[in-house]
Amino acid sequence: MQGPFSTFKIPYERGTELTGLSFSPDGRHILVSTSNGVLRVLHAFNGQIIQTFTGIMSERSDKAMHLGSCFSPDSNYVIAGSQDGHLHIWAVDTGNKIAVLEGNHPSPIGCVAFNPKYMMLASSCTNAAFWIPNLEELQVQS
Repeated sequence: MQGPFSTFKIPYERGTELTGLSFSPDGRHILVSTSNGVLRVLHAFNGQIIQTFTGIMSERSDKAMHLGSCFSPDSNYVIAGSQDGHLHIWAVDTGNKIAVLEGNHPSPIGCVAFNPKYMMLASSCTNAAFWIPNLEELQVQS
């Protein structure tokens, strides 16, 4: 097909499936999820790898699975569910893991979504958790 399109290959390990693709809200990045728990943030226009995130799969796991992931509404963070039921949060600019949240998920987190208008994050497996900032606690810390 001819046209004003750019194509690039998305890097992933042999035998691994791509399980998710999502654009950041600002449109500059693409979050790529794989069946072996590796997440990559790519530049949306040239495919350059910006960050690679790991650590959401058990080392002794040989079972491929889909784990939910998303960008924060400001596009500055990646949030991903894990095989052990925790949520991991990384900063896109530095690649640093900034938090691991426990939401009483008894199984792998397959869905993660940020509310685009309000500060609310939802995660689910066989149950759902809704993450809302505690404003009283935030005021005490300030």
